[in-house]
This record gives sequence, C-alpha cells and structure tokens, in this order.
Amino acid sequence: MPTPKRVTPNIIDRAIGFFNPAALPARLKARAVNQWFEAANITRHRSWMPIRAQDSKFTADPWARTVCMSHARYLFDNVGFVRGSLERLSDLAAGIRGPLAQSMAENQEFAYAATRYFAEWGKFCDYTARLQWADVCYLAVLSMLRDGDIGCVLAESATGVPKLQLVEGHRIGNGYALSKEEDVDGVLLNSLGQPTAYKIAVSGELYTNQVETINVAAKDFLLFQDFQRADAVRGISALAHAINNLRDIADILAAEKDGVKYNSSQGAFLTTLTGEADPTDWDPAASNLTSPDDVTTLKLEDVYSGNIKRLAPGEKVDLLKSDRPNVTFQGFLDYLARDVAAGLNVPLEFIWNSTGAGGANQRFITAVAQRKIDRLQNLLIRRFCNRIYGWVICKAAQRGDIPALPDDWYKVRWQPSSARITVDAGREARENRADWQCGLRTLQEDLSERAIDPEQHLEQRGREAAKAVAVSKKYNVPLWMVWQGTANGNPLDPEDQAEQAAAIKQDRPETGDKPVEGEEDV
Repeated sequence: MPTPKRVTPNIIDRAIGFFNPAALPARLKARAVNQWFEAANITRHRSWMPIRAQDSKFTADPWARTVCMSHARYLFDNVGFVRGSLERLSDLAAGIRGPLAQSMAENQEFAYAATRYFAEWGKFCDYTARLQWADVCYLAVLSMLRDGDIGCVLAESATGVPKLQLVEGHRIGNGYALSKEEDVDGVLLNSLGQPTAYKIAVSGELYTNQVETINVAAKDFLLFQDFQRADAVRGISALAHAINNLRDIADILAAEKDGVKYNSSQGAFLTTLTGEADPTDWDPAASNLTSPDDVTTLKLEDVYSGNIKRLAPGEKVDLLKSDRPNVTFQGFLDYLARDVAAGLNVPLEFIWNSTGAGGANQRFITAVAQRKIDRLQNLLIRRFCNRIYGWVICKAAQRGDIPALPDDWYKVRWQPSSARITVDAGREARENRADWQCGLRTLQEDLSERAIDPEQHLEQRGREAAKAVAVSKKYNVPLWMVWQGTANGNPLDPEDQAEQAAAIKQDRPETGDKPVEGEEDV
C-alpha cells in the first residue's frame, strides 16, 4: 500500500487554497502518496512534465499542430540535415515515377485498358497542370512527414476528366481555437467519429475571423496522414520530437562558427611589460590618431605572413591556439542528431554520416532503413493510391474511356518504382537475374524498380529483335552475331537453333528463299 509522506504547501497550493479552500486538501493528499510506480511520483529531483491523459484533439490541438508544422517548415528550409533527411525518405518511398498500378481484374481486356489508362492519366493528373503522378506522390509523403498531413480534393475538369488538387495542412481548418466537438481542427465528424466533411480555407487572412472557408464532402476529399493515436483526426509533424534538438543544433553551430571565426581572425598576442604599444611603431600616415600620445590606446597590430617581429626587452609573442571545434563537441552534436534520427525510425548513419560504419554495419543500416521505406511505401499505397485508383477508374468507365467495370474492377497491384537500398549493387543485380530466370521474380517487378515501363520495354525489345533479323539477312551473317538474346549473351545451342527453326517454319509459309546458315528467329 502506498506510504503517505508529509507535504508542505507551495506558493501555488496557497494561491489555490485562497480562492478554493476545499480543493487544497485534495491537492495535498494526491501529492502526499508515494506511488508504486516511481514514474508517477512528483519529485523536485526531476523537471516537471505535463499530465494530460486526454483525447488527441486536446493534446494535439490546432495551436500545437500549427506551431509544430511552422517550426518544421522553417527547419526544413534552413537546415540541410532536416531537408536531406526528409527528402531522402520521400524520394525513396515515392520512387522515380510513383507507385505503378497494374489491374488484377480477370478480364484481360479491361485489365490492360485500366492499367494503361491510369499510367497515361498520371501525366496530367494535377488540377493546376503543374504536377504529375510522381510529383503528387512525392509531395504527399514529404508533406505528411514535415507538416503532419496533407489533403487531396478529388475534382473533375470541365469535361469530366478526374483531377487531383493538393491542399496543404495549414489550409485545412481555421485558426488556433480549441476544437469543437463536431469540428476537430477542420474535420467535421458525425456521432460515430466518421469524417463527413473537411473545412478548407479558400481566401482571406488565415487564422483570423476574416478567412473564408468551404466544406468539402468526405467522399470528395482524402486526408493523408500517419496515425499515431487511435482517435487521431489530424496529423502531427514527424519532427515534433526533434524540433527543440534541431534548434539547439542550429544555435550551437552558429555560436561555434562565430567562435571559430574570431579565433581565426586573431593571429597572435604581443605581451609587454606596460600593456602599451611602442610609440616608435606608430605610423601617422596609416592611422587616424592625432598625436603620438594617442598610441597608448593602440591595442591591435596587423601581422602579415613572412614578417619577423623584433621584440623589445620584456615582450613576448603568444600564438593563439584554438581547440574549437573539438571531439567532445562533435560527439555532442552526434548525440543530438541520433535522437532526431531515432524519432524518424532510421539509423543516424543513413541520414547523417556513414563513414565510420563497416561492411556488416552498413548492411544492417540499409536493412533497417529499408524497413522504414517499406512502411512509407505501404502507407502511401494503402491510404492514398488505392482510393485514387478506384476513383479514377470509375470516372474513366463512366466517360467510356475504358470498358465497362467487371465485378473485380477494384483489384490492383502496386509496384514501387524505386529499387531497394543496397550497398552491393552488382551482387543484387546478379541475384535479381538469377531469381528472374528461376521464376522467383517477374519481369515487371524488375523493370519497375528501375522506373521502366514493362509494356514499352517489351515493345522496344520486339522492335530491336525484328531489326536484328533484318540486318542479319541484309548482310548474310548469323543472327547471333547481331542479336544476343540469351541470358548470358552466348548464341543458342545447335539443338535449340534447330527446334527454333522448325517452330518458325510451321508458323510462316515458305518464301522460296534459302535461309543463311546460322540464321534463326528469336
């Protein structure tokens, strides 16, 4: 059972007791009990922490969310470490071309049409005609990490073509006021907590009563965020945990740079018995002094490289030695940076400095970083791409741009357009080729990681193969000398050539031309 202790009322207790005498005993009693969990005890040996076990709309209120978003944007624009970290994560998660969609409908005609339509639609998907699908996906991940969330209006052009309109987090909601029960920071909820509409600022001065807002129905709006609480409605910047440390790093570096510049500007100190300069060294032509007597106030002298200083009796020259920055300072910065990286769930070496990591450590670092990238890609696909794909395909079918929707029209597979992180690119490439030959890896999976369209790739290979056949016939040379179509680049075995020639002979009529020896189709 908790053991009571003696508590002396402090100035806050006395103030509360003066205005509300009944509240003072309960306040002292709550503090007079030593809790079983030491973390629950209030002690003067540790700094005070707020105790607010409440719904997220009260802890992550509009003011806290907006301040964190503003600070994160400032640090992103002014601190290279922050900008590089978020851009690297966003770039790897979104990929070069954004996630590539492939319809998995059983109707092959529909599947092909839907896949090609979405790929072409991505080239002009933005309502403002400034962004493409890859840009939209990149900005979605970047804004989610930096700002906490980002909105996307599912709009249409004048001709009914589906369009996307991104809405940054500061335009969702209005002001710093605490959320009302039915309006949580710009999100209108029903009695079940489901979003029914989003309040978007369209004109006027933000965070004032003069701003004009419109309500966009939830069916026409997508709010992309990474949920950290089960009851969360809006997102908080992924840098919220790191803002103070990042500000400290910036302040410390600024002060340290000033110190280094000051030390660098001081070459040496001349120590004299009287602390005064030699009057004979005074040059009236190069000085603003009016008389030789004023030389006693001269404390600085210019030292030029190669000069030999002649010292008077009792004088000595002390060269300035600077120990800034030092190993301890660098270690302190690394600690602060590691805390920032830990909150982003990536190793510090992945975003800061990997020169000290060995081969085995590098593989561990890339593996941990890849898990973070995989999670961001999965988040982007599940909460952003899937809904947009379904909406775009439905609109396209309504317009007649693609065949009518089958029962399984919504089935889609996404392929990231970025390769997995590796420190052994050559080894990974060999393993990918081996997996493809064994059937453990598809051609689309391999090509998509290199941002190559599989359909265009096969079409190009067909054109090149046809050209190779034509060239071999034109110059009467074996086909394998022009076209190396096997996995290792070697010509086909004689048995394979004979089988291939027989198959070609059955598929096309005789032309009367005698084939050149060694000439076969691919």
